[in-house]
Amino acid sequence: MKRIFRLLCLLYALCPLLLQSQVDKQDFFILDTTVYTTFTLRCIETNQCVSNYQDEVYYFTPKNISETCFSVFCFNATTNKESELKVYLDKEAQILNDVSLYPVQDFWIDENSLSVTTHQSIFKFKKHCDTAYKYEKRINLKTYKGFFNTENINESKKLFWGIDDNGLMRMSIYDTEKEKEVKAITMELPIKLLFYFEPRDVVSTNGEQIFFTSAENYKIYIYDLNLDITDSIVFNKNYWNAITKEREQQISNKCSSASDIIYDFGDEINGYSSVRRLISFGKNLIVFYSTTQNNKRVFLYDLWREDKNKQWSIVAEDVNDYEKGNKKKNKLQAFRKFLFIDNSIYALESGVPVFRENFNSEEKYLKAYEKYQIDNDCVLKIDKLHWE
Repeated sequence: MKRIFRLLCLLYALCPLLLQSQVDKQDFFILDTTVYTTFTLRCIETNQCVSNYQDEVYYFTPKNISETCFSVFCFNATTNKESELKVYLDKEAQILNDVSLYPVQDFWIDENSLSVTTHQSIFKFKKHCDTAYKYEKRINLKTYKGFFNTENINESKKLFWGIDDNGLMRMSIYDTEKEKEVKAITMELPIKLLFYFEPRDVVSTNGEQIFFTSAENYKIYIYDLNLDITDSIVFNKNYWNAITKEREQQISNKCSSASDIIYDFGDEINGYSSVRRLISFGKNLIVFYSTTQNNKRVFLYDLWREDKNKQWSIVAEDVNDYEKGNKKKNKLQAFRKFLFIDNSIYALESGVPVFRENFNSEEKYLKAYEKYQIDNDCVLKIDKLHWE
């Protein structure tokens, strides 16, 4: 038990120190509004599911699934109105309550249904009324070994990706109307142990293109919706220090489990340069990466844009949009959840409704901030941003 506790502490401690960017000061993403909702969650929440349909944002935490139902928080981005949906399970769907065997990975919602994904299946719930869904059926998928995510291509197509039983990266197009995968490919992952360290969202889609990186190097492959490679982005950074295949093998030989790798070699592995997240929207691609600068671990991002000639160019490099307590920043911090509605970005995270301007000293503000986290659950915070 003591080892497990220390492991959890280490995981949270691995969230990197964040440095102010010295390369590019321009604001490409402008904060419009911040909403602190009434929906409560743990201040350190690592397994959140978010989705959107039309102008509504949906959120739930899988740990809150009971044997009979779970709640989905809904936020209307146009009216700022909050509501709560109830999703009811029957006997077959009660296994979603066992997060050790059937961990919920993602979900999506459409006009008439709500679908929840695990490594092996889709659990589909039919809309019963405006605020309730009832279990309809289970759709079996090809089994993924562990890592599994869903990306929204459009209302009828989803992009599944994860690691399959053979340890390969697998991407597939799922047709929600036919309720089956219609196209799939597999790829080698040169450095698999990187995927024990989150965030590690190495696939993204803007609805027209799919972007994939194996994470250890700054190379992004671009696919069309037939899963054929059409282009790539390769960028050489002078300070990039990638883990080698040989070093990965040495670490793997010394460890018998993922927890051993995280516990014994977490600091070393997080010190290497690697891509952490890809986020694509419109003609933009954000590449989040972690690296080491001046002996400190940092999270930065680059912004790429595609021009009318289908050429990609970098428009912002080594940007860090984070500053604790500063409302104008903390916009594109890598550990947040992002949704894209119309021409806006909605960034979701656990929030503490304690603000610096209400205190006459930094010391009093920090004490109040920490006390709130000790005494209360946090609330779901939603920032609305636009880009220029």
